[in-house]
Amino acid sequence: MLNVISQNSKKIFVILIILLLSFLLVFFVIPGRVFAEPGIYPIMQPSYESRIEQINSIENGPQADTGSTAMRSLDTSGTLNLINSLTYIPSERDQGQSGTCWVWAGTGVMEVAKNTQDGIKDRFSIQFFDSNYNGGTGISWAGMGGNLSKFADFYSSVKMAIPWTNTNAYFQDGSQSGAAGAIIPASAISTYPNYSITSIAQVNIPTHDRTQAVAISNIKSILNSGKAVVFSFWLPDSASWNNFYTFWSGSAAAAYNYDFVNGLAYNPYTGGGHSVLCIGYDDTDPANSYWIMLNSWGTTASRPDGIFRVSMNLNYSNEDSNHITNLTWETLNIVYGAQGVFVPVTSISVTGAGNATTVLNGATLQMNAAVLPADATNKNVTWSVTNGTGSASINSTGLLTGTSTGTVTVKATANDSSAVTNTLEITVTAPPPILVTSITVTGAAGAVTVLNGSTLQMSAAVLPADAANKNVTWSVTNGTGSASIVPATGLLTATGVGSVTVTAAANDGSGITGTKSIIVTSPPAPPVPGPAPGPSPAPVSSAITVLSLESPLSNYENTSVGLVTLYYNRILYRAPEEEGLNGWVAALDSGALTGVDVINGFFTSEECQARISGYTNEKFLTFVYKIIFDRPPDAGGLASWMANMSAGMTQREVVNNFARSLEFETLCGYFDVNPYPGYSGPEK
Repeated sequence: MLNVISQNSKKIFVILIILLLSFLLVFFVIPGRVFAEPGIYPIMQPSYESRIEQINSIENGPQADTGSTAMRSLDTSGTLNLINSLTYIPSERDQGQSGTCWVWAGTGVMEVAKNTQDGIKDRFSIQFFDSNYNGGTGISWAGMGGNLSKFADFYSSVKMAIPWTNTNAYFQDGSQSGAAGAIIPASAISTYPNYSITSIAQVNIPTHDRTQAVAISNIKSILNSGKAVVFSFWLPDSASWNNFYTFWSGSAAAAYNYDFVNGLAYNPYTGGGHSVLCIGYDDTDPANSYWIMLNSWGTTASRPDGIFRVSMNLNYSNEDSNHITNLTWETLNIVYGAQGVFVPVTSISVTGAGNATTVLNGATLQMNAAVLPADATNKNVTWSVTNGTGSASINSTGLLTGTSTGTVTVKATANDSSAVTNTLEITVTAPPPILVTSITVTGAAGAVTVLNGSTLQMSAAVLPADAANKNVTWSVTNGTGSASIVPATGLLTATGVGSVTVTAAANDGSGITGTKSIIVTSPPAPPVPGPAPGPSPAPVSSAITVLSLESPLSNYENTSVGLVTLYYNRILYRAPEEEGLNGWVAALDSGALTGVDVINGFFTSEECQARISGYTNEKFLTFVYKIIFDRPPDAGGLASWMANMSAGMTQREVVNNFARSLEFETLCGYFDVNPYPGYSGPEK
């Protein structure tokens, strides 16, 4: 019993050690984490100690000068929205799985400040910050979270803001979660053109330990001065975050209130923070006054502009159970360098590449915008497309993609404060059908001859494989011979000895044809020089033996003697008698007979007919493949010939077609025998 207790005590001790190490790892080793489960938006999760340091640095650091403007704002109400100071595409304002919300919010403050100071409305690069901040790698890269003070320190060092439209400056880190790091190196991002920064610093807007009225007034005074505000909020646990996620997916008219988390204990495993951009307010209705927040989580069905509302009627001293502030309001004091005299855009001319006004459905067309005057301060434009009878999409660089046929209207809008636009109607057209480019005509099993009175199935190989219409129409042109052909199927019937030309013409209007010359031959006469194979006599010599049906050709003499012996063995299943062998060989050597005469003579013999009389079509074809092609049938060829026989082709027609093929020519060539009358060697 004591031993059991001792063992259990050891197990409990080990578990406690593991839990303690996990606690130390989370709170003292890992400086920050980003939480983003599938389908859940990312939040920042620094260690609790790091969070306390951040909050203290904000509250004890430089304070925004709200001055007398704040006092004058105490008793005023109205609306303000700085959204028109920004150039943004809602669906592209999406941090993805990276913890870069603080970068998106801080960059938004810079963009609004540029428009307020210089009248230049441009979108600044998030990727430039990601790829440069702390080298863009490791557990301290931008995607692991941060704050506005660190953001300001970075830009105070680099002294320039980079336009989104610079090479590789558009945001590409949406898929980079955790410590994955920036997806492209800083060296790949073009830093010209740029906007010079003379000075930049983070300042806190006093709200904590202030009355609600004073807190509201301080925030409004900053917004009224043409500055945007970074609003950061901390929710203590997963239940609180699920509450916010539900709100984000809900009605755009609702205003969120954070008071329910006041005093709750902060869970460092499931709690976390998020930063957004405050761009305005509406307090015309005291019962429903709210701040206007621009998020960096893309869009939802109810939030196509990526905006949500936060109630003004907040406890601005909202804290966790340890009295650590849950809500912070900050901005940037930024001074841009001299950019010269501001020259507004006066006109934009929109054209397609090569002056094209059409694009194929599924294809792309690069749109171009010629901006005047040539010395306009900001010549960047924002592209958009309005669907008409057709549809298309367009990206930030003006690349248009057709998605359905009809017309669309492409629009380019100047990114400065001029609001100049221009449009061009583009027609999305259906792609033309893929036409036939070549046709290769062949006879069945490669046959180039056909017996007079017999048939030969012609076939057409049509390219390309994805041609829209691969059907052909067959015709035949008589030469020294004559034949007819079925236009739809290509079945050729020989009617006169000589040559004919078979043509397959594409039915798709391409005008492509393929041709093949076919020789119509006379049926072979019965062999005269020697007696036809008859009943099986005894072999004349012990040297003449019956070889196996599977014996290779190399076992046969490569002369006419070998060919005749081969057919005695494979067709009659016996050795040749001397008189028959000598007669066939003498006729072949003198030129009186050819290979096709020999095969027909053996095939029509009573001995052969008695052997194959009970064969099925498949067994017969397997037999013919072996005696004429010296191989078993291939699946495709066997199926084709079985279909021909089922349609009425006779055994003799099959043999004659096989005996006028390239493979039969090759077989006869091995034995140095002429395959058929008129043969002049292999076709070149």
